[in-house]
Amino acid sequence: MNRLYLILLPITTDREAVIKYLETNRNISFWFYTFPSSIFVRSSLTARQLQDIIVRGFNVDRILVVHINQSSDFSGLVPNNHVELFNNL
Repeated sequence: MNRLYLILLPITTDREAVIKYLETNRNISFWFYTFPSSIFVRSSLTARQLQDIIVRGFNVDRILVVHINQSSDFSGLVPNNHVELFNNL
C-alpha cells in the first residue's frame, strides 16, 4: 500500500537532503511540498519507520510524521495542481 504522509522537519534540517536520502534508499515512491520545513510523501512504510529512518540519517530531535488517510480530518489551501495529489487515500 502506498500511504500519504506529511513529514514536518526542524527548520535547520535540509529538506532536499532528506528527500534525496529517502529516495536513494527507496523508502518513498513519490514526494511533493507546498510548505516550508515539510514534505508530503508516498510510502509503504509506517509513520514510525519513516521517523526512525530520518532520525538515524539526520540526527534530528524533533520530527512529526502524520499518515493522511480517508478518516483524517484535514483542510488546507494548496496550489490547484496539488489538489489531485491528495486523492487515492
